[in-house]
Amino acid sequence: TEASSTAIAATATSSAEDATATAQVNIAATAQANMTATAVAPSPSLRGPTPLGGFNVTALRLEIVRVLRNGRTLFFIIVFPSIFFFMFRSSGGRAARPQADIIAAYVMISMAVYGAMLATTSGGAMVSIERAAGWSRQLRLTPLKPAAYIAVKLVLAMIIGAVSVAVTFAVGSASGAKLPVHAW
Repeated sequence: TEASSTAIAATATSSAEDATATAQVNIAATAQANMTATAVAPSPSLRGPTPLGGFNVTALRLEIVRVLRNGRTLFFIIVFPSIFFFMFRSSGGRAARPQADIIAAYVMISMAVYGAMLATTSGGAMVSIERAAGWSRQLRLTPLKPAAYIAVKLVLAMIIGAVSVAVTFAVGSASGAKLPVHAW
């Protein structure tokens, strides 16, 4: 009787182990079937190269925000040319010259060009500073192409330069610099 009860217990234990093993195999097979049934391969059109090498409005907007957060850069690009305009326009006395408005216009144009050149050269300096800090190495891990990165910096420099020119022209116009309409 003891031998038969041991045989029954051994059979029950092996049956339980077999059932557990079979259940685990079934779960693994079901999970694999579900994964293959629900997994969808990405479309080749979604994984292709980014249009324009990654140049987009979002990248440009982020770069503009970065420049706007740097007060020192904004001061030298936007405020400084206007301060120079007031300093150089008023040197020598305004009443002593009969053509003071034309001289003010020439000084205004010179300071606008100064602001635009400062904006474009600071854009080039940003690229070299970011490269020294290792940012360009980080960008190589993204789909952004180096040409698109330089294009974003170039467009950024042109926008900031245009803002500098517009502010200098507005200050010059408000302070009495007169130019023909086609010269503005």
